[in-house]
Amino acid sequence: MGFLRKQYHWLIALIVLLQLFILGGFFNNANALFMLPVTEDMGITRTAFSLAMGCRGIVAFFAALMSGVFLTKLGFRGSAGITLLLAAAGIGLMASAKNIIVYAVGISLMGLADGICISTGPARIIRSWFHKHQGTVLGVVSAATGIGGSILCILLNGLIQNFNWRIAQWVSAGIMAVVALLTLVLVRNQPEEMDLKPFGEGQYDHKKKTLAKQWEGFAFGQLLRKPGFYILLAVTLLSTLLGYAMMHVMVPHFQDSGLTLDQATSLQSIFLLMLAAAKLALGFIGDRAGPRWAALTCLTANLLGLVIMATIRNYFMGLLGVICMGFALAHTTITIPLLVPDLFGSRAQTTCIGIFAATISLANMSAAPIVNAICERIHISYRPVYQVGVVAMVGIIGLYLLLFWMSSREKRKMESAAAVTDKT
Repeated sequence: MGFLRKQYHWLIALIVLLQLFILGGFFNNANALFMLPVTEDMGITRTAFSLAMGCRGIVAFFAALMSGVFLTKLGFRGSAGITLLLAAAGIGLMASAKNIIVYAVGISLMGLADGICISTGPARIIRSWFHKHQGTVLGVVSAATGIGGSILCILLNGLIQNFNWRIAQWVSAGIMAVVALLTLVLVRNQPEEMDLKPFGEGQYDHKKKTLAKQWEGFAFGQLLRKPGFYILLAVTLLSTLLGYAMMHVMVPHFQDSGLTLDQATSLQSIFLLMLAAAKLALGFIGDRAGPRWAALTCLTANLLGLVIMATIRNYFMGLLGVICMGFALAHTTITIPLLVPDLFGSRAQTTCIGIFAATISLANMSAAPIVNAICERIHISYRPVYQVGVVAMVGIIGLYLLLFWMSSREKRKMESAAAVTDKT
């Protein structure tokens, strides 16, 4: 037991990894694997199925927006445990549904776990338990969504083929319930609850490094009066829209560009694995070089991905495109949670991360409908959309650089004022 106590921070990381593995794995396959069997079984259209699935995104948006309240009142343990139990109940409701309305209610319940356990919760609990290697650990646990998507795709497809889609969802509900119980029984919100210290505490030169990592910064009310807050909100929305637009229309765009269906779907599979690898790499970059360099890596990858998608001619270019897309989309789960305390301080980070996570959910929901509506309206392929996206991304990178400069200036002013106060 003594050894387990000393290594408890790794147990926390493992449980968060399991949460993201099952949640992300199920979400990544919910449309692709279940659309045909569910619509055929219920006798409904694919549009109705898509609208039902969209309910999760709406609930996730509001859950992420309110996550600061949930995490403050209930802590990560209570918030994640309860929403995961509701997610398990939601999948069970979907598995037993006889009509699309009940199915929509079930997937909506899963949106609560999406907003808490994927969008905002991991950054909160990892920051509490790890003072060292925060970015790397967050990258490792976040990578579980892509890995879970790949592994659960095989598992769920096998269950559907050998049994039916309802059995596949009942199995998912059972796994989700187990993870929820592990969360409620084993997770602690702070290491101090077990008379432990965060991993890496005391291993930094506090005069030089702790200030940068634990800068208190602004209260939320002060942030609302800062232009930088709204700049980050805007560029988060725009960069995420472009990233998810690439992902959601990837397969048809590859086919329009002359690739076969098999080639297009194989690139989609490679993309999911690349997304997992990108999260690991960006977590490492965030620890070694800082969150701003990790963010610039994502944004540069987004720009390169848009350029490649706008000029794609063959499978090799498609492969380069999905590699860039993997890094671009890791921006949502890795760099934003790391950037917020770096730019604005730690005082309002939970509320801020929740707001930015809600913004990301909104962009995820809106990306494909916006792109498809534009293309259908003016009767064009996806290629011109990506060409416009290249120009937009250049402007977004410029705004990020402006934001970094503004934040550094604000931090220097606050540190100078604090130094004067200490002298007096």
